[in-house]
Amino acid sequence: MLIAAAMWDIGNAMLHSDMPDMALDLAMRGAERLEPLLPDATPDVFTVYGHLLLLASLASVRVGDAKRGRQLLRGPANEAATKVGDDTQHHGVVFGPTNVAMYTVAVEAEAGETSEALRLADGVDIATIPSLERRTTHLYQVARCHERRGNDTAVLVHLQMAHKQCPEDFKYKRAARTMVNTLIRRARPSYAPEVRAFATTPGLLDR
Repeated sequence: MLIAAAMWDIGNAMLHSDMPDMALDLAMRGAERLEPLLPDATPDVFTVYGHLLLLASLASVRVGDAKRGRQLLRGPANEAATKVGDDTQHHGVVFGPTNVAMYTVAVEAEAGETSEALRLADGVDIATIPSLERRTTHLYQVARCHERRGNDTAVLVHLQMAHKQCPEDFKYKRAARTMVNTLIRRARPSYAPEVRAFATTPGLLDR
């Protein structure tokens, strides 16, 4: 279990270091190590197993195989989430139905299916997941989807939600700060005051 959890840690670092092919290989090998335990598995086993599949689904999209990513989510990851029940944390990772739903949104967004990602996002209740990181990451993902559609008011709403969840996040996440600066530049007169008020929140942007 500890080795499999460590494989997720390393695979996640690979994914964020633009090595999706290596992340995919490591995540799938980690999941395969746990498969013999599944018939009698406890929730902690399904949590690590399922989280490895979530990593593999996102890595699949980034290597150009969105179909495989969707299959991993709809098949074994969803089945593992059913076994876990509510989203819970074991061995440093959070897994359950809500996290699978969040990754379903992320996979569609990564695949360029913005409308489908936003449709799926409408059904995700972030309050049910205990991980602050997963809640804010999901909100940034949805905000980027709205940005692609040119829906600046929706971008603002989701950035405000993310800021409420974790204000200090904006000091370190360049993508979030970039979205705020983009809103400042192109905000329409009807909501420009709201954007400026948000942008001048203490600590949000360096000025």
